[in-house]
Amino acid sequence: MYCLVEHEVILVATLARDYVDFHYADRVVAEAVRDRRLTLDLHTDFIFRHYFERLDLFDRCRAMWWDKAHIPVTDRRRLERIMLRHPEANIRVDTPVQIRVMTRL
Repeated sequence: MYCLVEHEVILVATLARDYVDFHYADRVVAEAVRDRRLTLDLHTDFIFRHYFERLDLFDRCRAMWWDKAHIPVTDRRRLERIMLRHPEANIRVDTPVQIRVMTRL
């Protein structure tokens, strides 16, 4: 997660999240490909960027979209200080996205 201040990008924190469910799903898909029940037709990775003008909007979206994501207290305080010092700053959250198109055999 970053703060965009004028022409500067400041790394503030990493949203921590439990990915147990994702790892399980990845394992199931990998097994299906290995066992030739699925074939991988397309695989692409990209970053989806979310921008927030205010801290309260970020908090609301984090609660709705990233319900289990949290920020360490020290990083949260740093974010609040930056936003107070630079009211024109934007918060940017980079979310890695993976798309796989598969065919069932």
